Amino acid sequence: LATAHCHGLPITWPLAPTTAVAELPTYAFQHERFWLHAASGAGDVESLGQASAGHGLLGAAVTLAEDGLTVFTGRISLSTHPWLADHVVGGAVLVPGTAFVELALHAGDYVGCGLVEELTIEAPLVLEEEDHVSLQLVVETTEAAGRHTFRLSAQSPSGTWIRHVTGTLVTGGDIGREDTVVRGNWPPAGARAVDLGDFYARVADLGTEYGPVFRGMTALWQDGDDLYAEIDLPSGTEVSGYGIHPALLDAALHPLATTRDTATEGPMLPFVLTGVRLHATGADSLRVHWTPADSTAGAFRCRAIDASGAPVLTADSLVLREAPKNLASARGRGPGLTRLDWTSTTLTPGGIPAGEKWGVLAAPSLAASELMEGNADLTQLTEHPDVAALAEAGVDAAVLPLLWTHDDASLPETVHTGTARLLAQVREWLDDPRLEAARLLVVTRGADVVTGDVAPTDLAASAAWGLLRSVQSEQPGRIVLVDCDDDQASLALLPAVLAGGEPQSALRHGRAYVPRLTRLPEQPSATASGFADVGDGTVLVTGGTGSLGALVARHLVVGHGVRHLLL
Repeated sequence: LATAHCHGLPITWPLAPTTAVAELPTYAFQHERFWLHAASGAGDVESLGQASAGHGLLGAAVTLAEDGLTVFTGRISLSTHPWLADHVVGGAVLVPGTAFVELALHAGDYVGCGLVEELTIEAPLVLEEEDHVSLQLVVETTEAAGRHTFRLSAQSPSGTWIRHVTGTLVTGGDIGREDTVVRGNWPPAGARAVDLGDFYARVADLGTEYGPVFRGMTALWQDGDDLYAEIDLPSGTEVSGYGIHPALLDAALHPLATTRDTATEGPMLPFVLTGVRLHATGADSLRVHWTPADSTAGAFRCRAIDASGAPVLTADSLVLREAPKNLASARGRGPGLTRLDWTSTTLTPGGIPAGEKWGVLAAPSLAASELMEGNADLTQLTEHPDVAALAEAGVDAAVLPLLWTHDDASLPETVHTGTARLLAQVREWLDDPRLEAARLLVVTRGADVVTGDVAPTDLAASAAWGLLRSVQSEQPGRIVLVDCDDDQASLALLPAVLAGGEPQSALRHGRAYVPRLTRLPEQPSATASGFADVGDGTVLVTGGTGSLGALVARHLVVGHGVRHLLL
């Protein structure tokens, strides 16, 4: 027995149990937290020489004396903004893209711009339970009057700043009350009611879990390609501090999910928006009209009104893209490393489309002639001596075979002379207004390493690819690159490459491949794995004899226990 005294009274208890030991439960212990959470907010930012940002996700704003920059700062977390936890994609809490739209609208209003001309979401922002993420929204004036660029970055848990959003703000964008989504009755006559049923349960099974705040779509109608929906925030949701609450705007996107083949497509996220205007603030319900945009395939146009018919928000175009597969594992750790892989794709062999006129830009080499002879369609084409002759003939497309002949000794000279001539031809092609709608199909052999290849077999062609890739970035859609082997089945696919719309392709043994960036597996850091794994081995430090090398060597010895170094 052990004895203690409390206020002079002895208390005695047994040191060892005198009865049978109770087994612990087999499930995880349940706990409830009673600690008070410290309130956070903007505080007295004016005493620090800043201004209050006046927004639910931002704390302060400051206009720099030079450089024409306005910087907004904020800090978000699931404890300060618990409604964010209701937006889960792929098992990860994801800041909705509509929050970025709302921030851009607020920044535009702050600097006197009523229109978000374009907004591109470059990377998703994932929140973990304990994350407190700092935000920076930077607005920069441009040389054009009434035009600003903006970028939104967030600090990852590792301390790295990651840019998530870029875009452009411009003045203007006001419309009158008469520009409403639907003129007349709501819903419009002829629209068919869509049974939502277990819609939110179905999308949850496919990877998007919406909590109560985001389950705002209450009714939906369809009339051809047009969608009409009613959106409501749950009663009690605080909308002050937002021009339009991100959860309300996110729910306005949900009608688009009913038009997709959800059995084969994963969760879709906002990617690019253009022409976004906010006409009224403080809305807690919307009537939304979606229709296909005229300008871009796969894009949608949005008009949102209130119950009286007054416009609340309009967007000229919204383009969605599929959510990354590894959101849960990437949680705020940054974009990571990627590499270029050649991914197999399907092309159906076919001839030159009826009604199109093709030609060949002269390439006097035996190898080029062999390539042309390997494709019956190309053999019938007229060969033209230069770009001017192609333009005079009024071609819709032209084939340029780049199959230079050289040996190792003449390779440098071939690269210099060949790329110089190619650059001149491409400039002439791009500058001729008669060829503005035509496309140039440049065919190489052995310029890149694709599945099954050991190494490039034509480094001169590799140099041509580097040059033309730069041209493609400046003149999209004008030039198509294809690297082809000598297999007859591959040659048969050349017309299909141009019809496929891919700017770069490779053909190997009758199969087509396209370049895609793929994320590398996350590697353990040196801190996580430790240099202790080296054991008695030697660590090589290149540049180790300089001042920085000495610091690195000392760190390896003191911090990681390395005992053998080669500087």
